[in-house]
Amino acid sequence: MYLDIYDGGKRKFEFLSLYLLPEVDAETKARNEETLQRAHQIRAERILHPETIPEVGHLMIVKEIPNDESPKVLDWIQTYIDWMSDNTDYSKAIVDQSKYLKYLMSEFLANKRRPHITLRKFDKEWFKAFFSLVEERLCTTEVCTS
Repeated sequence: MYLDIYDGGKRKFEFLSLYLLPEVDAETKARNEETLQRAHQIRAERILHPETIPEVGHLMIVKEIPNDESPKVLDWIQTYIDWMSDNTDYSKAIVDQSKYLKYLMSEFLANKRRPHITLRKFDKEWFKAFFSLVEERLCTTEVCTS
């Protein structure tokens, strides 16, 4: 979820690292309601205390790096998958898990409208946002305890 807010006539975006899940049961619906409640709390805090709005605005801004010749994230993952496929030390299950990771990353980058981001630009904030998505997508209350 994103927060889109005006501060002093200037529009700012903030990535909240909050995700809504498809409502397949009552538990998921309740979880989505909690997520929306948290988003409303953040919005109220930003309205009442504009000084808490991050200065950079949208936290998923890609910084320009001159002469960035690093590989694209998805190309790097595919290279790693190809290497593991040719190496008998890795089982098919591990290769399949890596393919699923690439699928999740592809979906994540498409949603961020950055499908061609390079490794050098994929910084700590991007990792945190990606792992939040993975946690939301894969963890259930029976599996993850955090």
